[in-house]
Amino acid sequence: MAWERMPAKTGEVLQYLKKAAREMRIVTYGEIASDAGLAASGTGSPLGYIRDEVCRTRGLPWLTAIAVNAGTKLPGGSFFPDGAGLEADLESDDFRIWWRAMVLQVFATDWSAVELQPPADR
Repeated sequence: MAWERMPAKTGEVLQYLKKAAREMRIVTYGEIASDAGLAASGTGSPLGYIRDEVCRTRGLPWLTAIAVNAGTKLPGGSFFPDGAGLEADLESDDFRIWWRAMVLQVFATDWSAVELQPPADR
């Protein structure tokens, strides 16, 4: 998905996720929303932007993988990008294994220099 403009509070959401990744912890949408001053349902657009414009464009693991639903402790149904031909089958063992591997990659990545500016070659 090509984002035309950055959603509100994306910078705050990115900083919160980077801190959580550094601390190696999973966070709920509600925790993210509270920190960024959003409604929990308002985290979707910033998370999608971070996934697509910060992580995917740089070939990084999806930092957004550590953002989960408070009830299921798994990412929501819109975890995968639109049009990618992928679906988050939360009941599937394959999805859970893949997601856990992505979380480990997020924890292993140094996010300190990652900011919202697009990569230089873009």
